[in-house]
Amino acid sequence: MTINSQLEAARAAFDAGNYSDAVYRYEKIIAERPDLADIYQFNLRCARARSAIANAEATSQHEEPHRSHASSVTLKDLYHQVDIAAYSLPRVEAASVPLVSVLMTAHNVAPYIEDAVISVLRQSWPSLEVIVVDDASTDATWHVLQRLCEQEMRLKCVRLNTNLGTYFAKNLALRESSGRYIFFQDGDDLSHPERISMGMLHLLRPGVFAVRGAYSRVSFPTEEVLPVNGLISKLGLITIGVPRSVFDDIGYFNCTIKASDEEWFERLRCAALNKGQIVAETSAPTYYNTFRPGSLFFDMIANDPGVDGVIEQRLSPERSAYAAAFKAKHQELGVEKFKDYFRFPVLRDLIPVQSGMSRLPNPSCPVVVSVCSVPEREKLLYRTLESLTGQVDEIHVYLDRYHETPDFVRNCHHNVHVVSSAEQPGLRDNGKFLPLSRLRECYFFTVDDDIIYPADYIATMIQRIEFYGCKAVLGVHGVLLPEQARLYYSGYRRVFSFKRALERDALVNNLGTGTVGCHISALIGLGLEHFSIPGMADLHLSIFCKQHSIPMIALARHANWLIEQETSNISIYQEFYKTDQAQSVLVAEHRPWGYAAIDQAVHALQASAELKERFQSLMPVLQASMR
Repeated sequence: MTINSQLEAARAAFDAGNYSDAVYRYEKIIAERPDLADIYQFNLRCARARSAIANAEATSQHEEPHRSHASSVTLKDLYHQVDIAAYSLPRVEAASVPLVSVLMTAHNVAPYIEDAVISVLRQSWPSLEVIVVDDASTDATWHVLQRLCEQEMRLKCVRLNTNLGTYFAKNLALRESSGRYIFFQDGDDLSHPERISMGMLHLLRPGVFAVRGAYSRVSFPTEEVLPVNGLISKLGLITIGVPRSVFDDIGYFNCTIKASDEEWFERLRCAALNKGQIVAETSAPTYYNTFRPGSLFFDMIANDPGVDGVIEQRLSPERSAYAAAFKAKHQELGVEKFKDYFRFPVLRDLIPVQSGMSRLPNPSCPVVVSVCSVPEREKLLYRTLESLTGQVDEIHVYLDRYHETPDFVRNCHHNVHVVSSAEQPGLRDNGKFLPLSRLRECYFFTVDDDIIYPADYIATMIQRIEFYGCKAVLGVHGVLLPEQARLYYSGYRRVFSFKRALERDALVNNLGTGTVGCHISALIGLGLEHFSIPGMADLHLSIFCKQHSIPMIALARHANWLIEQETSNISIYQEFYKTDQAQSVLVAEHRPWGYAAIDQAVHALQASAELKERFQSLMPVLQASMR
C-alpha cells in the first residue's frame, strides 16, 4: 500500500468517526516513514483524543454523544487547541523564508472583509503578501479595501468589472501575486494567526506537493462551532497551500462559480501521485468559515442548521453533475495535458456545466480583435497583445511603417493575421477596420497598441453587447458633443475618459476606437471606404453609426479598469488637438449631434419594446441642457 493510499485510508477513518482505526493507521504511517512524524503527530493526537472521548461517551445515556459534545465547542476552544499545537513550531526570520501570497476573493462582503483581511495580515509567518480581488461587489466592499490598502503595504487589491465568480477571481489574484507559495481565503472567513506557519512547516519538507488543513463552521456573534456531519472540524479545500510551481504543473482553476476547488484538487492529487509526492494533511482547525447566508457553502447544505444545530453536508445535483463531468475530462486529458487545457483567462466553459454553474459569456461565434501599431510602440504592442491573447479567437494586426513583422506578433496567437503598410499603404489607425471585408458572424473589437486590457475586458464587453441585443456599438472611452457642434477636439465636448470611473452606461456620439466592441451584425455595410481620411477612425465610425441609427454606448466601469502605457510617442489625439480643422468640417457637416442624434437613433431601432426601453432608460431627464 502506497503512502498516499495509507493517508487516504487514515483520513477516511477519521472522517467516518472510526477513531481507533485512524489511530492505528497514523501510527503505522509514522512508524514506516519517521520523516513524516512531525507532520502527522498532530493528526495522531487528535485521533487519540477523539477515540478516548468516543469510548467514554459510549457508556453514557446520550443518544448522539459525538454531536452533543461537538455542539458545545466555541471558537475560543479551537484557538486554544491550535495554540497548543503551534507552541513548539520553530520561529523564523523574514530574511530566511520565502514569500507567501494569500489569495482572497470577495463579493458583497462589506461587513466581513476587514476582519478577514486583518486575520491574514496578522499571521506569524514573517514574509507575506495579501492579494484581494473584489469580484464586482455592489456594496461597500471595495471602499473598505481601498481604506485598508492605504494603511497596509502588504495588501494589494484588484477589482473586476463583472461578477464572473470566485474562481475567475482566484486566477486573477494568482496573476497579480509574487509569492513562491500560495494559500487561499474567502473574504468572509477568518484564519488563526498560526495558519500559514503551520502550513509552511509541511510545504518546506522534501516530497510534499501540497498541504491541506482543517476548517470549522462558526456561527457569529455567538462564536459557537457548528458541527458538519457531526464533526467540529474537517479537512477543506479552501485551506490548501501549494508551491507556485503547482500551477505550472496542473494549470489554473476552472472558471465556474462553484465547486471548481474540488475539480482543481483532483488535478492536484493526480499530479502529486504522478510525481511520487504527497499531499500533507493536518487536522489543526486553523480556518474558520463565518457561515454567512448566501455563501457558497449553503449550496451543499442538506438541512436547516437551525433545526437541531447540526449541519449535514452533501453535493447538490449541480455539483454532482459537474463532478462526473470533470472526472471524465481528467481521464480524457491525462496529467500531462492539464496545464495547457486549464488556462486563463477564458470566455467559454472548458467543461460543460449547467447554467447555474457559470457566468462566462460563452459566445457562440468567434471573437475577433484588430489593432494598428507603429514601430515607436513596438514594446507597448507586446504588452497589449499579451493582455488580450487568452480572451479572443482571432487577432488582426496592421503594422504601419514596420520593416518586418516582430516575432512576438507572429507567435502571439494560434490565429493571427498580419498586414503591413507595404501591402496596404497609408491607412494609419483606419487599418483597424481592414478585416471588415472578410469577417462574417463574430464579435468584433478594435484596440489601441498602448493600452493594457484587463482579464475580464472581453467577457464584460460581450455580456453588455448581448444585453443591448447586439444592436449597439459599445466602448469605454466616449464623447458627447453639443447638438450644433462646430469644432471637434477644440470645442466643448463632454468626455467619458476610459481612465475614469463611470457609474452607469451612457449614450454618446463618439467612441475611441481603442476601446470599441460590437457584434458584427451592428456594422453591416461598414467598409474601409468609409474611412477616407487617415488618423480619424473615431470620427468616421461615429458618422457611420449616426447615419445608420446605431446607438453608441460608453460602458460603466471603475477607474483605471484599462491601463494606458506610458510612451513618449505622440498620439493621434495630441497630433490633432487644437488643429482639428478636417475633423471640425466633418462634425459641422453631420449636425445635429448631442442627444438629438442619439434620440433619433434609439427611436429608429428595429427592436422589441423591452430592448428599446433599455436604451431609453439611458437618456438623461435633463437632456435639453446639452442643446
